[in-house]
Amino acid sequence: MAVSYVNETVPELGISFIESEEIRQDLTFLLPYVCYEAFLTVIGFVGNILMIGSLVMVKSMRTLPNAFVFSLAVANLMVTSILQPFMMTVALMGEHFILVQRPGFCNFIGFICVQSCMSSSGNIMLVSLNRYICICKNSWYSKIYSKKSVAVMILAAWFNGFVWNVFLWVGWSEVSFRRKEFTCLYNRHKDFSYQIVGLAIVAVLIPVSITAVAYLMIFLKVRESKKRIQAVDKKKENNQGTSSDIKLARTLFIMFAVYCMLCAPYAFLTTFDFNDQAPFYWYAITIHMYHTNSAVNFIVYGLTNKGFRTGYSIFAKYLLIKISRGAYKPRQNVENDIDRSQLTQTVATAIPQD
Repeated sequence: MAVSYVNETVPELGISFIESEEIRQDLTFLLPYVCYEAFLTVIGFVGNILMIGSLVMVKSMRTLPNAFVFSLAVANLMVTSILQPFMMTVALMGEHFILVQRPGFCNFIGFICVQSCMSSSGNIMLVSLNRYICICKNSWYSKIYSKKSVAVMILAAWFNGFVWNVFLWVGWSEVSFRRKEFTCLYNRHKDFSYQIVGLAIVAVLIPVSITAVAYLMIFLKVRESKKRIQAVDKKKENNQGTSSDIKLARTLFIMFAVYCMLCAPYAFLTTFDFNDQAPFYWYAITIHMYHTNSAVNFIVYGLTNKGFRTGYSIFAKYLLIKISRGAYKPRQNVENDIDRSQLTQTVATAIPQD
């Protein structure tokens, strides 16, 4: 699959190579751009590793709903550890560094872009449906969700991204370098239907609509049964489960709202700017908003859900001990290995004293 880019001096659509280079070499643009990319890369990498590590290592967080969160964190990690460093490199080195010296790498980046975008939106939709079934149709939950069915759902979300990459390979569109975004993605100018069907409908409209309806139904259900829930003895197990389900649904709804606010501007811009005439800075700002979503999800989870904060803390302490004592090996799970009351003493004895 060839990488395409338009004439360097007189582009039919978008901006020319000369215009792009003039903007790229302007330090008032380059310095903030690179610094913000570096910031997102570090925060996103650390945050998503923290989330993935917590979900894997902390036994109490290994639940079926969190399997979707794990899958979403992996997709976000692809963005923060691959796409953002790539954009930062292109901004510093110029497009010829990729298109001329490493042409095959552009195809790889285009694949990662499509894969992460499609799988992220799919996982967000699956998360909302899981919470809807759990809270509003609880009698269905055990019939629909099992380890095997959840694995199939997650694989389907990732397979959807793969299918849209196959469409690129067979010629529906093609991978091209986007000068306004300093990245490689599908060519909107070759066949705009790929943009409409792929991004606007499959990656945005369908999952966002389903997710919005699911959370609306959850809200109505919670409001309807609020008095009944409050009347139940808080010590009863069923009520504890319902309360935790609602708290997780609230966390996931906030995550969804953040996703919409950060991702919608770029989706609208690329869909309705048919002739690629919007200013360069609009694209630079909106794509950074889009990628910011992948870097801040772990913060949203931590701020809105005590379970995730506890998981982060346990996993971070595990890493601290692991780094301090290279021979440390967990016996069963992280919670059993870390006695919080003795953590300070454990770490102190692990660090050699001068």
